[in-house]
Amino acid sequence: MKRIATTIIALAAAVASAQAQQTPQRIIVFDTERGATAYQTGPLERTEVGRATLKCAYRLRWAKDRAQDKWVEQTFILQCGPTVSKFYDQRVRAIDDMLQTAAATDIQNNPAPYTGGDRLTVFQNMPAGSLTLLDSFSAEFYRCVEPMPEFGWTIGDQTCEILGYTCRRADCTFRGRSYTAWFTEEIPLGCGPWKFHGLPGLIMAVEDSQGDYSYRIEGIEQCDEAIDIDTRQYIDTERKRYLRRKHQFLLDPIGFYSRNSGVNLTITKEDGTRNTAVEEQLRSDSLTYDFQERDYRDAGR
Repeated sequence: MKRIATTIIALAAAVASAQAQQTPQRIIVFDTERGATAYQTGPLERTEVGRATLKCAYRLRWAKDRAQDKWVEQTFILQCGPTVSKFYDQRVRAIDDMLQTAAATDIQNNPAPYTGGDRLTVFQNMPAGSLTLLDSFSAEFYRCVEPMPEFGWTIGDQTCEILGYTCRRADCTFRGRSYTAWFTEEIPLGCGPWKFHGLPGLIMAVEDSQGDYSYRIEGIEQCDEAIDIDTRQYIDTERKRYLRRKHQFLLDPIGFYSRNSGVNLTITKEDGTRNTAVEEQLRSDSLTYDFQERDYRDAGR
């Protein structure tokens, strides 16, 4: 797998060099496990959009392939402030810090330190009254802005204890899935992981009825730190269109990149011949899982 990724880095870096001698430089890494990840080297400007008074760590567990009993576990950070919250992968934050001083050859020669994590980032109430989602796939960075969604929670009487806090149960149906959440009024912040919000206390855990996606808090600490956003060239797009494009990309990452960039990418063996077996491995007729939001399939283009 490492050799596949290194081969594609070298190709993508060569393409970028041929097309434009400039910094920052975008590099695309393909591998058989993740599909593809975009990297941008050079200085990265960040703009403060709020202040966090609480920082929480959540463990996300989701079913990538139930037939093969394959699950993915990831750790995300939620920064909560009086007006804005940010949900992001700390691993990706560390990678972006390293990329500010990295060269394309650094990634090509040793890609491992720059891989991993999830580029999905969610800002609640930024801008005011709106939710902003950032993500990256293929060679692009995407931004979706929508009104703060309504979850229509039903709060029940059932309680449990999480991290020593008394939590109450709440249920809702949202964009194709039914969820059960546990929130604590002992921390009167109405935010939570991912897009979840709107309860009279911090959301400590939430899971969909099929058990495909579950979030559970693992740590809480008080803080006083900046909530910031990366300054990049984002493609602004509507939420359902973004999900449809991401689905198309995951089915055929090389084909998607080639169609949208105008650059014909191929994977080659050490002898220089085309590695069609690996290219086919990256291509699929269907995914073994579905996105958390499932209302994009029947949407018009």
